Amino acid sequence: MRRNFIFKILFFILALVPPAIAAVYMVVLPVIVVNDNVSSEEARLRERGGAREISAGGSEKLAAYIVTRTEEAYWKNRLAMAKTGSAGLVVDLVNRKVYLDIRGVPIRECTIQEMKVSEALLKKKGQLGIIDWISSPHVLMKEWTTIVKQPIKVKIAPKNETEAEAQAPEKFQEDRGDVQYSLKFSPEVTIHFEQVAPEMNSSDWKEKMKNDFRLKWEIAKESLQRLSRHELPEHDLSIAIRLAPDDARAIYRALPENAWMALRL
Repeated sequence: MRRNFIFKILFFILALVPPAIAAVYMVVLPVIVVNDNVSSEEARLRERGGAREISAGGSEKLAAYIVTRTEEAYWKNRLAMAKTGSAGLVVDLVNRKVYLDIRGVPIRECTIQEMKVSEALLKKKGQLGIIDWISSPHVLMKEWTTIVKQPIKVKIAPKNETEAEAQAPEKFQEDRGDVQYSLKFSPEVTIHFEQVAPEMNSSDWKEKMKNDFRLKWEIAKESLQRLSRHELPEHDLSIAIRLAPDDARAIYRALPENAWMALRL
């Protein structure tokens, strides 16, 4: 019992090291500023003389304008995705839903059980720059995962009907294991997906801690690699989402390479 407790504490400490390193570099060192000095959206408003009018209307008018334009962008992005004919991802934080879309038709609807939006993204959401940022579908660029994309099973076919009848019926094996993956899109945003944790035994708990550590380390390592190339680390524009285990698996395995995403904040 004591050995398991020490093991848990050790994993907890190790899991905190990579994000702590990344946080120091991302906060202490100069970073890409989330505040856009003059976004292209603001420049267009100035050309039409609308920037002063919106500013005069106060924060409520600015917020209403941003909501209207981002909502318009969301539906335009879904329409653009529908024209590709490929499976796409729709993340609707307003209605707490995640969809798999093909040709504009949601083929799987998943309810978000829990979610958390990073402070940097919440801040960006209230700025005019969000309109340019969300004006086109986000494109999947990189992923980190604990599950395989397509589980492969090799089975030798029977030579004849007699041999087939002699074989014992195949038993169905439940697709278990901890489900976690992070999808990095361009324009810059990372979506962290995780299954809603069921009651876990000691073995499940150890697997989850190992996966937590591995995913966090991979993300932290990328930040350190950017620094080694003398590139500025970026603010944490991310969303953490928890889904039912079957939904989490289905979403990941259905997405093609360079999948598109429509995001509704």
